[in-house]
Amino acid sequence: MNLRINGIDSSYLKIKYLDFDTRIFGFVCGRLYIKRRDLSEKIIESALRKAKKLGFRHLVIKVHSEHVYLCNLLENFNFKFKTCSLELEKKEFTKKKRVSNVFLYDSKYKDQLVSITKEGFSGRTRFHFEGEFEKRKIDELYEKWTLNLVRDKSVKIFVYILRKLVKGYVTVKLLDRKLEKAHIGLFAVLSNQRGKGVGTQLLERVEAEMPGSIKSLTVMTESINYPALKTYIRSGFVITKSWNIFHLIL
Repeated sequence: MNLRINGIDSSYLKIKYLDFDTRIFGFVCGRLYIKRRDLSEKIIESALRKAKKLGFRHLVIKVHSEHVYLCNLLENFNFKFKTCSLELEKKEFTKKKRVSNVFLYDSKYKDQLVSITKEGFSGRTRFHFEGEFEKRKIDELYEKWTLNLVRDKSVKIFVYILRKLVKGYVTVKLLDRKLEKAHIGLFAVLSNQRGKGVGTQLLERVEAEMPGSIKSLTVMTESINYPALKTYIRSGFVITKSWNIFHLIL
């Protein structure tokens, strides 16, 4: 699909065209950003009318969970709550010994990484909670997301190997030139390996490999992703923000 459209940008809100999502799902997707909290129904109504005229069909937005007024306002325009997303951060690191079963990614593991991603994100994400998205298209999204991370030279990938098979992996990317911040992108462990310390050992390897200048390691996960959330909390991460995720079909 070669469609490319301009978004909408005003002093109150912005609608950004999502090329990646649009190409996969076959209809125009966008992300809505709120710049000012003193939104009125008239401003939202006008923006959505313009978005529909431009060809947008699906919009996603995340709102701080404590901003109840904005959440209610969005629901008045048929935005549907899909999930709660949590932002976690860790600032104090312990340089532990390298875990023997965890290694840097090797290209021969590419297919296994894709398979683990599809299993790990197979049914409880905001995409699955949206009836407009076909299951095969969601699988394609996660496959391409994984492959894009594999190709990104600024991303490090650590894999947990047991009997020559990948049982889990984690991706991490430095966010600034000063090497002070890093972010975990994808973190997945095979379901039959959960509760066996695989995730914890992957995170320990991330810490062991981080530059000494790193002051903050962040990650986003959905609140219902209990296995990952439990691993993060046990590894010293703390929840810093909570977001409500809404979808709208135009």
